[in-house]
Amino acid sequence: MWRASAPSIMVLAGLAVVISPQLPSAQLEPLHREDAIETVSESDSQPTLQLEGDQAPLPLVYSDTFNEVSIQQLLHEGAVVLPLGYEFGEAGNTVIAAHSSGAMSFGPYRFAFSQLAELETGDTFIVREDDNRYVYRVYATDIVWPYEIDQLPSGQRSTVTLVTCWPLWTDYKRLLVHAELVS
Repeated sequence: MWRASAPSIMVLAGLAVVISPQLPSAQLEPLHREDAIETVSESDSQPTLQLEGDQAPLPLVYSDTFNEVSIQQLLHEGAVVLPLGYEFGEAGNTVIAAHSSGAMSFGPYRFAFSQLAELETGDTFIVREDDNRYVYRVYATDIVWPYEIDQLPSGQRSTVTLVTCWPLWTDYKRLLVHAELVS
């Protein structure tokens, strides 16, 4: 499994992203994985993401490539977990991308992240995978140009960055929502 031990660059839909092992300085206390994972009794074979206020959980689909065409195909099946080598609940940053609007050709999940901008600092979302339930709390949001290089959190905490195009109905910029694992 690939892990970013030194800064490295990835590109997603024209957004160059630097994966840095350094955390931004204004972060919350690190948490241990064991303190933040709640085992649930109902096992669902499909991993899901449940955003606050959403009616139904969003299916998570795992990509094994950064190939843009492949990722666009996977977006027809739900939100895409990018292959950065980090797993939910362990130290490092997991990136999840999904559409926020679009034509019918974007598939049934073209509005998956249409409400992402409504998430505020302190809001939570839930990732269910195997028999585990991971609760993440939003600590920051960014809107960046697709060509800008942006620092993603990494290091001793388990974090997730949700990525979508911004504003709605455009691919003008990218909205990034950063969250950390909480117990």
